[in-house]
Amino acid sequence: MTHEMLDVEPQPLQAWSGRLLGEWTRLYAPGRAMVLSFGRSVPWADVAAMWAGVQDEWGWPAPGIAIDGRQGYQLWFSVAAAVPAAMRRQAMGCLLQTLLPRSLPPERVQPVRDACQPWPQAQGGTVPASVPQALPAANAPADADGERWSAFVARDLAPVFEGSPWLDLSPSPEGQADLLSRLAHIEPADFEAVARPMDPPLMPAEPAEPAPSASPVGASGTPHPATDDPRAFLLRVMNDPQVSMALRIQAASALLPHVAAHKEPV
Repeated sequence: MTHEMLDVEPQPLQAWSGRLLGEWTRLYAPGRAMVLSFGRSVPWADVAAMWAGVQDEWGWPAPGIAIDGRQGYQLWFSVAAAVPAAMRRQAMGCLLQTLLPRSLPPERVQPVRDACQPWPQAQGGTVPASVPQALPAANAPADADGERWSAFVARDLAPVFEGSPWLDLSPSPEGQADLLSRLAHIEPADFEAVARPMDPPLMPAEPAEPAPSASPVGASGTPHPATDDPRAFLLRVMNDPQVSMALRIQAASALLPHVAAHKEPV
């Protein structure tokens, strides 16, 4: 495992023990975690669309759903085997650039993309994303009226926290462990299909210079007489051995209606 994996990773709280610590370590040990944080402006419907999109489009297992205690929802992903941050960064960038537009209505794509903070930070991101805080954890609220807790939440209960992404009391460690125990890893093949570096785009071919002669040339090297008759053109294409077989078959298929209409051999 490289230093890149161990340098800045989510860490379990020191007070954790038992099942909760075990499940957290199983899913989010160094090199395995990826987190997408949504701002307060992102409604649950958009988060739910992304939660479903990674499963429907990429075949990934359901990510963990969390409320971060301050700003909004989070989706927590777990990779089966530790991989460098650069590969996880590539996957998060692909999620924002390709999966998000396929999962959301067009008018919601840019607002959600602007509000999201991926971790590890996606390439080209403009908002620095800090290391996600371990969940559950207490956050000091802005009005200092008491603690607000972050926590993992069940899919069916997640809509309840829209606009107030926190718990007023510490969540049960056993309940949190139960939620984490239902989550699965992203299999290596499914992760690599998204995280592998994209091939450089192919450069468009330069347009071919037009032939100096206006008359097409057949297999024998003698020019065909110029004609505007489409049937004669198709016949030439079909019978020219220098033309690719695929184009000759297409020309023959285009001639079939003429043969049926005129009862003439081709």
